[in-house]
Amino acid sequence: MATMETKQLEDDLELFKRYQQTKKIDENGKLLTSDQKLRNDLAQRNAKLVTFVINKFYSKKQKHKELRSDLLQEGHLGLFDAIDGFKPELGFKFSTYATWWIRQSVNSFLLDDEPMLHIPSHVRTARNKIYNAT
Repeated sequence: MATMETKQLEDDLELFKRYQQTKKIDENGKLLTSDQKLRNDLAQRNAKLVTFVINKFYSKKQKHKELRSDLLQEGHLGLFDAIDGFKPELGFKFSTYATWWIRQSVNSFLLDDEPMLHIPSHVRTARNKIYNAT
């Protein structure tokens, strides 16, 4: 099993190197063009990573369970950002790099969807009493 995993990691590394060669970047560092078929293949090979990250970090709250499909979609967008920005020549594992991008993408979505600060129920109750009294 370990040799099969190692083989897939080596294959992925080769695909990333090939994908890196197909990218055309402007002087500001913005991606202009790339091999979309290769990019989609890399995303498909690493799709389980998105599910893993969502299950690990976003499965405890009821609100997150209700938004699971949205979180998965946002995670996949983060995966695409990770694929575009990954540099295999630096020697890091893609999963380590991609996990950060997936979490950032999901967290950005949640910040737009949920309030930034949680207000305890006793504070809300007190606030409502004051509003009702005035």
